[in-house]
Amino acid sequence: MDIHDNNRISMYVIGNDIPINCQDLDFIYVNNLDELTLDSPSVIILALEPKKQNQALLSLHQDFPLWDSQVYVLQESTLTEYLSDGIFDPFKITAQWKQHQSKLSLIEEEPTDKLLAWLWLGLDRRLLPLCQSEKRELYYYPLLHCYFGEDYEPYHYFQLEEKRGYLEKLNTVDKIRLCSSCHSGHLNYIETCPDCKSTNIEEILSLHCFTCGHVGKEQRFVKQDKLQCPNCFTKLRHIGVDYDRPLERYQCRDCQLSFSESVVRVRCLSCFHMNETSELIARPINQFKVGEQVKGLMMYGRRPIEQELSLNGLIDQNSFHNLLVWINKLAIRHEQHHLLLGVQLSGIDSYSKEFGEIKRIQLIDEISSHFNGLLRDTDICCQYNSELMLLLMPMTPRSSHKIMEDKIANIASDIESELVTLHLYIWELPDPSLSNSASVWLADLLKDI
Repeated sequence: MDIHDNNRISMYVIGNDIPINCQDLDFIYVNNLDELTLDSPSVIILALEPKKQNQALLSLHQDFPLWDSQVYVLQESTLTEYLSDGIFDPFKITAQWKQHQSKLSLIEEEPTDKLLAWLWLGLDRRLLPLCQSEKRELYYYPLLHCYFGEDYEPYHYFQLEEKRGYLEKLNTVDKIRLCSSCHSGHLNYIETCPDCKSTNIEEILSLHCFTCGHVGKEQRFVKQDKLQCPNCFTKLRHIGVDYDRPLERYQCRDCQLSFSESVVRVRCLSCFHMNETSELIARPINQFKVGEQVKGLMMYGRRPIEQELSLNGLIDQNSFHNLLVWINKLAIRHEQHHLLLGVQLSGIDSYSKEFGEIKRIQLIDEISSHFNGLLRDTDICCQYNSELMLLLMPMTPRSSHKIMEDKIANIASDIESELVTLHLYIWELPDPSLSNSASVWLADLLKDI
């Protein structure tokens, strides 16, 4: 992707509610968003009070080609964490912009998914949920709504993008339950009659006389501050000896049923549907970052469906899982033998901290290219995570491992940095423990690496 004039930063300041005390940078002041024209990747700084700033952040993401730019603010507001790159720091902006440009230069053509592009270009950008009680589902994702609209169903999107390897779950911040009818999170948990489901129930205090078996409300047994059966007039002194309390502690005023335990049911405050607790939709509220597969999507425009049709070279994680299951079943049925190689890039995180994320991406891409040069047309390579590559070599005997070790050693010798070393692991297929879940099988296989 072409980037114009690498030495000059187009730095736009929207508004003037807050002054910027910096003489070393050139700013272009814009009174409002209507005057803003983004012809090339830029730095945008919002100098607005919080309410206007939130509106500007929403408008920037919804109405402008913002995915290739950086957005900073001068003070925190509700949407700062969700739609911006944080507080503007004049002492860091040059380095931040150079890193942004370096990563932007890896994108060959304008991406179709601008949300993923925005997330990938910023090292600290995240897809975060925001809790707002006026929302029907209580939580929403401001960034997702900006790019896909407020009516877009986020959870199907998350499932699909996680499966593709484009989004990776960071952590679960909450878990909510929604109405089974309208998917509202505004619910009221109420005690109801087990039989007719009425909420018109009362707690009753009853006593049971052992002498005559009479059962009645406790207040009818009280006479001159002492307990006496109203039926046989026996004085009741000791619970468990003279009397006890029945298990039935409640009575429904509608159907007159007496019962010991009420049933908790859930009335939706949006559509008034009465839900059984087991019918509620449990929904985790997660934070996300971009997954490893987005790098290939941004750099080459590849989609998983294209990779599944052309297996030579790097394929995505999900395709690799499907392929492992299939080839393992094939090996068991026809008594074939395959090799699975794991190549661990030890020290890649230290390399990234010293030389930057762009260098890390370029190094991994270079190593991947070396592997592709060694592989046969029928061999498959998967960048499984930031530190591990998996190579599937069909119809390859165990005796070939010495040849592979020598080839991996040659690749390792070409790595200029001493921070990164390659470790080789070899497994054989078929494996009876690999059933229909390659992800679980691999997790157990890789836990000691």
